[in-house]
Amino acid sequence: MGLLDAEVNARPAAPYGTGQETAHGTAALAVARRIYRAREERLGTDWWRVLRAAGAMPPGLLWTAPGPGRVGALVEWNTAQAAPPEVFETAARQVELRGDTLLNAHADGQGALAALEALRIRMADVARTLEAAEPDRLRREWRPRP
Repeated sequence: MGLLDAEVNARPAAPYGTGQETAHGTAALAVARRIYRAREERLGTDWWRVLRAAGAMPPGLLWTAPGPGRVGALVEWNTAQAAPPEVFETAARQVELRGDTLLNAHADGQGALAALEALRIRMADVARTLEAAEPDRLRREWRPRP
């Protein structure tokens, strides 16, 4: 979550409309909403019903590195969040948790992604950039156990 928003926020956005609207901080939540919807659609297929009847459990989604302000926006069944304890402590003090924030939010997510496209921020380009940088990032952050 954090890496996606940081990459989008670092890109210059062309203003649109009459105001100076920007994409700051909207990408990760928009993508999360679309991902959650895609997961729900797949869980409604005949193939999933066959798997479920055979004992399969629904896969969960893990949101990584959400900022404190995003913790409350990523609450839904079969999801989890991974972040440093400080993020959750800050969120506990500042964010009102209301539950089930992703279900049926896909239209808002699609609208936000369309707004990013209007700002000439292409999510496919963002994804390629992050994908190419990920091995180096992981090598830098990996700490062997003592």
